[in-house]
Amino acid sequence: MCLIPAAVLGLLTLPWLYRDCVGDPDTLLMLSGVLEHPARADQWNLSHKYGVLFSWGYYWLLYHLPAHVRERGSSLIAAVNAIGWGSAVLACGALGWLMMRIHGLADSLAVTIVVAFSPMVLELATYGHPFMLSASLLFGAGIVLMRQESLHGAAALAALALTGVLLFASFAVRADSVLALPWLALVSRPGAAAGGRIRRVAVRGLVFCAAFGAFMWFQRGIAGEHGLVLKSVGAFFKSFYNPEGLLRGAVVLVLASGLGLVLVGSALTLRPWPNPDPARSVVPPFVLFGVALVFWLPNPTPSRHFFFALIALAEMFGLAAVRQLGTRRAVVLALAVVVVNQAGAELLYRPIAQTYWPEGSGAQRMATGSVTLGASLPYHAAMRSVHGQLREEGRRLARVPDPEVVFLGDVDDYLVFALLERGGPRVWVETDEAGFWVTRIERAGQTFHIVRRSRLRPNIAAEYLAADPFPKAKIYVQPELRSTLAPIPPERLLTLPRAR
Repeated sequence: MCLIPAAVLGLLTLPWLYRDCVGDPDTLLMLSGVLEHPARADQWNLSHKYGVLFSWGYYWLLYHLPAHVRERGSSLIAAVNAIGWGSAVLACGALGWLMMRIHGLADSLAVTIVVAFSPMVLELATYGHPFMLSASLLFGAGIVLMRQESLHGAAALAALALTGVLLFASFAVRADSVLALPWLALVSRPGAAAGGRIRRVAVRGLVFCAAFGAFMWFQRGIAGEHGLVLKSVGAFFKSFYNPEGLLRGAVVLVLASGLGLVLVGSALTLRPWPNPDPARSVVPPFVLFGVALVFWLPNPTPSRHFFFALIALAEMFGLAAVRQLGTRRAVVLALAVVVVNQAGAELLYRPIAQTYWPEGSGAQRMATGSVTLGASLPYHAAMRSVHGQLREEGRRLARVPDPEVVFLGDVDDYLVFALLERGGPRVWVETDEAGFWVTRIERAGQTFHIVRRSRLRPNIAAEYLAADPFPKAKIYVQPELRSTLAPIPPERLLTLPRAR
């Protein structure tokens, strides 16, 4: 019974998987790194391996796909999207099983329903990203930990060892799962000896430290440097941690988790309700929620950053609903929350789009991977359409015969991917050209200068055209580019080949 929500999620999202494109630019960057060096011997070649320090286990998985999959862009995308779909289903199934071990079947169903059919997870299940695979391994480690509580002697030690292995794999695939360790240290089965809590947390802490230590040791062997985790975390806080974005983070959290879950869950949790052991049941999700918010609230996009906050909200909702309403009513309420989530998201879509993206809130629905906007089906349809258009644009650009091309746009990842599909470039560098930070790709007899608009230089297209450092190059301006433009001479405009 606890696996039913995961099974329904799988059946519901399978027809909506992304086709020949991905739903997250980070995923496409990772695939470009594989496509540049598809040979298995190059799996630890760090050239253009986006996020390798925190996702090297996912790269290991990709490099163990068949060679013909790694060498063809479309096959690689299809494989990653299938892995992502399976990972989301597996993660929700493992979460349901874990919640049943901790709280019982009724709580498990209430929690898993609002998680599996949240705006965030409905979208995550349709494309590939290492995070959901990491989450499934984390929840698997939790299941083994709950089983370990009823074992003794060698069997208990073996369960702890298996927990460490699963956690190590989870960290390797995506190290974000480290944020859930305080929660995992505190959860326990009903009837677990209260007097043994300190010992239980201490033992688990040792297992967690061993797993994380192994992760860091392997990472050092891959990257060849000491202290890379700490350096990367420091760089993260310096580059992305913006306290001014707290309000925007709260909006993204509500939209991604679901307006219904936040409102109903808060109302139920704040009401007095019978709870014989709050230290066992309520404290862990509160701790998880706090850790997730401290780390991600100032850097809220993409919305999957709040996955563990969603788990905490859902667990608190499930606990309060079952104890106040009973099993059947709690499950019915969870289903009602899913409906309210979708209706609320659609009602909020227009004012939010007009506030944050006024240039994209006209007749065509705004599609952004940063946060789920509107009900799932229209949002997902818009996302698939945009990514499909970008994929086709990249392919057509990769077929132009002109010896020198300047690309001015907001999204260049599909162009880079398409160029890699047509044969490995001789040069692929990020460099300074006449005061502009650009991506330069050179292949036989052809050079692409890719100039991408940034938050710090919103009018970069006009600035670049005014400087015109390559007067003989043909110029392509992405139709959706949100930047003012200087006049482009007709003879300089690039003509795209016809779509095939």
